[in-house]
Amino acid sequence: MVRTGTLVINTLRMKNRKQNLSRERILMNRYNHHYERYWNHKTSSEFERGELVTEIREKSDYLQDQMNITWIEVQFLDEALSVLFKCRSMLQYSYVLAFYSKNHPKSYIEENQKI
Repeated sequence: MVRTGTLVINTLRMKNRKQNLSRERILMNRYNHHYERYWNHKTSSEFERGELVTEIREKSDYLQDQMNITWIEVQFLDEALSVLFKCRSMLQYSYVLAFYSKNHPKSYIEENQKI
């Protein structure tokens, strides 16, 4: 009889462990989901601030020198690059917000990303 009681207790412990592992796995998957997207936006932002800035400046100089376009007319490239930086940063940190905010519905996060 003691053996049966021990078996029941061990079975309950195994069920609890499985539930804890599945809950931990779900939490880890959620963390990985948000972290991967955060990291992708971060690396893209670093690329944009490095190589893309150089390319835009070269195109801007080419348009001014070879195509006889004025400096004012080429300013849209710099403005577009600035907007791109801001949008990338907003997207990057929206995944941090989404991970830590458990009280806000998904539509709240998506609404912030539209800004």
